[in-house]
Amino acid sequence: MQNAEPDLMGINPARLRTFVIDQDNLRSALDWALAADDPQPAAELLWRWACVCFYRGRPREVEEWAPRAVAQRNAPIGRR
Repeated sequence: MQNAEPDLMGINPARLRTFVIDQDNLRSALDWALAADDPQPAAELLWRWACVCFYRGRPREVEEWAPRAVAQRNAPIGRR
């Protein structure tokens, strides 16, 4: 997904279709990252997923994930 960021900024339709096809896997990866003790991967995944969701007109999905990512970033180490 990280290699695809330049394509997202220009909204490459072929790359966007790939994200849409893999959306369940992306959600699972984001959920896994939020459960981990390192907030950086979750923040990066959420940013990229937000680009897809906003482009597709689905900002509510990002609104559901964002509070968890913010809470994880603000949690003391060991309580994440």
